[in-house]
Amino acid sequence: MPFSKQVPRRAALSAVALWFGLLCGAALAHRQPECVTTIRVNSDDSLLEVEHRLHRHDGLRLLAAETTLPNDASLDTLGLRARLALLVERGFQLSDETGKPRATVPLDLIGADVEGDYVYVYQQRPLPLPDTLALKHKILNVLAGELSVEVYVEQGANRRRIRITRDMDWTALPMQFLLGSMTADG
Repeated sequence: MPFSKQVPRRAALSAVALWFGLLCGAALAHRQPECVTTIRVNSDDSLLEVEHRLHRHDGLRLLAAETTLPNDASLDTLGLRARLALLVERGFQLSDETGKPRATVPLDLIGADVEGDYVYVYQQRPLPLPDTLALKHKILNVLAGELSVEVYVEQGANRRRIRITRDMDWTALPMQFLLGSMTADG
C-alpha cells in the first residue's frame, strides 16, 4: 500500500481512539451521586452504629447546595466536615414504624472523617431499639439527576441490603432476621 493511503487511515484511527478516550473520560466525570449507609448492631458495646459513606465530591456538592463555598473548599477541613455531618444528620432518620405520628428514634452524631476519595459520617444510639423500625434516607435528594443509595443492615454475619430511590418515603427495616438483642423485647 502506498504511503499516501496509510497516513489518512492512521489519522482516522487516531481520531477515533481520541474520541473514544474523551467519551470514556466524560462518562467517568459524570458519575451519579452515591451514598452507602451501614446500620450495624454492636452487641459488645450495646450500640446501634450508623455509618454513611459518600464520595468526597458528592459531599462538596451537598454543601454547595446549601451555601456558597470558596473555590478551594476541601473536606479535609474540620469546619466543612462538621457542616456536612449536620446535613447528613438532617437527611437521615429512624422512627418507630408503628407510631402515628411516627416517633423519631434519635441518633447521636459522632463525627465525620475523610479517607481517600470518601467522607464518612458516624451516628449511634444505645440498644435496645423498638421492635419495629423504619428509615427515611434523603441525604442526596438535593442533588439533581440519578442517584444511588444503598443501606446495609447488619449484625454479626447477618447482612441485608435495601436499595433506596429518590421517591421513597419511610422504608421498614428487615428486623426479623436480626438477633433479639436489637429489639426491646430481646
